[in-house]
Amino acid sequence: MGKIKYIIVLVCLLSFTDIFSQKRRPFRNGARAIVAKEIHNNKSYFGVKLKNNCHKKISVAICYMNLNNDWVTTGWWSLDGYSEITTDVKTKNKNLYFYAADSYGYEWNGEGESGAVRLQVTPNLFNAKNKSNLNNYYTEVSRESFFMRTVSSGIHTQSFSCN
Repeated sequence: MGKIKYIIVLVCLLSFTDIFSQKRRPFRNGARAIVAKEIHNNKSYFGVKLKNNCHKKISVAICYMNLNNDWVTTGWWSLDGYSEITTDVKTKNKNLYFYAADSYGYEWNGEGESGAVRLQVTPNLFNAKNKSNLNNYYTEVSRESFFMRTVSSGIHTQSFSCN
């Protein structure tokens, strides 16, 4: 018999005008994909799940190598307190980089960690390939320290906890 192929269902929660009308850390859930079952059954690449173990709403940016071998830095995924989300990230590279912040100024970053990288982010939704200069596209750009995590298999769950 043939292999069963899974269909990736994109759920659009934000309209085009919603994306551009938000000022402070709009969240990437507008392009959420349901890919957990596909990734679990496909050993050729890894997926990413984000888990918020904190009571505060957080926003997360991720840097990863996509399936075309381009480094991509993208954000923002929004996670309400004590929630989780499966992202549309797919990678064959075992190194993933994360940066997160809440609306009160607390950050989960790579300051002082081995393997950390400084990357550009913007308060708006963004998607940058191969370290594109976000200053060419956005007025508010900052450099943040992303921490590195190594994927071991299937879907990597990155958890964020309060202090």
